[in-house]
Amino acid sequence: MRNADRIHPEWQHREVGEKVMLHPLNGLPVKRFEPGREIALEGWGSFSVEPLRWGGSRVVCRGEGHINPLYRAYYVGFLELPHFLMERRMLLGIKQRVEQPGAR
Repeated sequence: MRNADRIHPEWQHREVGEKVMLHPLNGLPVKRFEPGREIALEGWGSFSVEPLRWGGSRVVCRGEGHINPLYRAYYVGFLELPHFLMERRMLLGIKQRVEQPGAR
């Protein structure tokens, strides 16, 4: 998956069930989509933009919980830390691009 430095009009509409390619060989189906507000991917979680009272906004990432205890243990043990580091860097990159002059 690559970072985008501009808004891509062709990415601004998704159909429920459509695959979002996270890698050239694999993607996840869209579970929910509300343009400019939220995208949720099956088996992963969602990104939501929530407006704040004083005029800004907040990006919120929510992951899906895993019911299977064995998979949950595997996820926490082997995937949680790298995933946290990747997601943190991704969100900081989004923040940097949004806050640069002329970004909107």
